[in-house]
Amino acid sequence: MQDVLPALVERGTHPTYILVENVAGFETSTTRTSINRLLHELGYHTTEFLLTPRQYGIPNSRLRYYLMARLIPFTVSPDLGILRCLPGDNTHYIPSTISDYLDKNIDPHTAISDRVLARWGRLFDIVYPSSTNSCCFTRGYSHLVEGSGSILQLNDALETSSVFDVYFSQQEKGEADAVQTLHQLQLRYFSPEELLRLFHLSTPSRKFLWPEHVSRKTKYRLIGNSVNVAVVGRLITFLCT
Repeated sequence: MQDVLPALVERGTHPTYILVENVAGFETSTTRTSINRLLHELGYHTTEFLLTPRQYGIPNSRLRYYLMARLIPFTVSPDLGILRCLPGDNTHYIPSTISDYLDKNIDPHTAISDRVLARWGRLFDIVYPSSTNSCCFTRGYSHLVEGSGSILQLNDALETSSVFDVYFSQQEKGEADAVQTLHQLQLRYFSPEELLRLFHLSTPSRKFLWPEHVSRKTKYRLIGNSVNVAVVGRLITFLCT
């Protein structure tokens, strides 16, 4: 931006609206300070947000920093700093559950191998179909464990920690088939299609279609690097109003 935008302004071909998304924490960086300074020097007005899909009833925590800039002033005072909600949005969003986003038929590719269960199961962030939240899904989902996204437990009649306690006890005793104890939890990954729904890239009225050549691993990577459409859509409406 710092190299391109001044040249566009000089030629009179600069954009009327700008929206920047980055991870939470970017708001404390020197880069964020530099970008804001540049935008103001070029005649833009800015406002900033920290938003997550969960505040709009979507069962996913994905806190992100957003910077919006335009050539006409915003109605909100810049003295308010970084906002945690959109001005004027007084809607009470009812939390939806994970079950609203699940496939009708279980994709066999979402199964978790015994090797992964045995080695990394204790690090899983486990959610249920009835849960109203899930961890942030990243580009490493399904091949990295810690911090890459939640794992779904289909059998929510069982207490997760109790089953894992039994498994750990069996493991300490050297029981070769200890990992089978975890099978009753029915743990699995979320499918790419389910993540598309959580990210609101795919909806009942607008289905997202992949090119045939895109691999499953690439799908997870692309989704993990993308934005939540429900959040960004609201921001664009605010930006252009």
